[in-house]
Amino acid sequence: MAASQSTEAVANDLSLDERRRERRRLKIRHTNMVKKIDAHIRSSLSRSKLFSLVTELNSLTDLCLQCNDSSRSFMTTDDDLEGITKWGENLLSISAACRERVDRHLLQRADDARSVISSRSSAAAARYSRRKALEIELERFKLEHEQAEPQRQLQVTHEQERFREELEQSVLKREIDVLDEEERSI
Repeated sequence: MAASQSTEAVANDLSLDERRRERRRLKIRHTNMVKKIDAHIRSSLSRSKLFSLVTELNSLTDLCLQCNDSSRSFMTTDDDLEGITKWGENLLSISAACRERVDRHLLQRADDARSVISSRSSAAAARYSRRKALEIELERFKLEHEQAEPQRQLQVTHEQERFREELEQSVLKREIDVLDEEERSI
């Protein structure tokens, strides 16, 4: 009977050690998950990935607390119970702080998205106003061109007539010069 009690105590100790290792392993996973979420917040990746990480953090927190509760039954001293309670409280506060950072990040991104949309709308309105002003300017130039076209046509006609007159004068002057040359040579 004494042998069975010592075997049982060893089994309980091993189980307690295994539970402590499991608790430590889960705590490391939990810490890594919080770091992963923080890195994700800094890199501003997709919301869906962030939500899946938070869901994973929540289930990991639950798993840690279950492991903690199952370890509680093996604790024998008040110090052990106080330590395990403190561990659970720390775990919950870390998870809550992480979820709060996620919520703040998502709200910030929503505000950023609203400001981007607002600035895009403002930029679009400015581009639209500029385009309308340019269209009005273009219409004004077209109208001026249409109004100036008859004047230009008249000016071109005058220039052509003047060119013809100058050409005729130059031809006549040449003929006169040729006649003068012939007279001198005679």
